Amino acid sequence: MQSLEEVEKNVAVAAGPYSLTQGEEQLIKKDLKELGGQFCRGCDYCQPCPQGIPISSVLRSESTVKRMGLSLRIRKQLEEWLEKANSCAECGICEERCPYDLPIRELLRTKREYITELLEK
Repeated sequence: MQSLEEVEKNVAVAAGPYSLTQGEEQLIKKDLKELGGQFCRGCDYCQPCPQGIPISSVLRSESTVKRMGLSLRIRKQLEEWLEKANSCAECGICEERCPYDLPIRELLRTKREYITELLEK
């Protein structure tokens, strides 16, 4: 959750019956189509990485940029994540730990490319 408003909405959902609006259902369908089954849920069971890579942050970098924009602060964060992600030794320990069986090494390569291209703009 990113704001007090999100906390309040989640509490309201947990407290009683709640129905999704048509707009919310459409947004979920759109997200599912975009994300498919291979997306990081941010559980961090893959951690700690022997190389110190913040795996879930790197894998969710595109969502971070979509949600928060590419401010100077986010740009600096992406640079730090990219530097760490470039040190990946491809050991696969993270994949052994992932309860969602994500191909983390492959996803890290994809996100490194995404971040690199984004920072070059």
